[in-house]
Amino acid sequence: MGKATPNNHGRSIDGLCSFPNCDNPATELIAQPICTAHCLKVYRAAQALVEDATPRQVRQAAGLDGLGVIYFIQSGERIKIGHTTDLGRRLKEIPHDRVLAAIPGSLTDEKRAHAAFAEFRDIGEWFHAEPGLLHGIATMRFSTLAA
Repeated sequence: MGKATPNNHGRSIDGLCSFPNCDNPATELIAQPICTAHCLKVYRAAQALVEDATPRQVRQAAGLDGLGVIYFIQSGERIKIGHTTDLGRRLKEIPHDRVLAAIPGSLTDEKRAHAAFAEFRDIGEWFHAEPGLLHGIATMRFSTLAA
């Protein structure tokens, strides 16, 4: 077999693996023109990177950084609206009486929730537990579940 002829993007244009000095046909299993052996080599290298990476690095690499949950917890007459990627850990860190809701969301979604309930704000991420806020949280929770 002849050598792969790369185009301007380093991709093979003749169906061969685009790795240097490789004459194997490119696999059709992925979008990149590499052979099965090189595909496995890339997979093993990526797997090693993921195993050594922190959870945040994995989320960043996958384009998922910032995703997590928006949580609403009540402590006495106040409600905290926060964001986390590890709800179990976060609930252990913050004293609270009950969890009102936890819905999928990003840091941007958390800021939107803060803005939506600004009239109930006490200080920072803490809000007064008034009927309007409790109703708004219940509405958010059920509308998210229905979506």
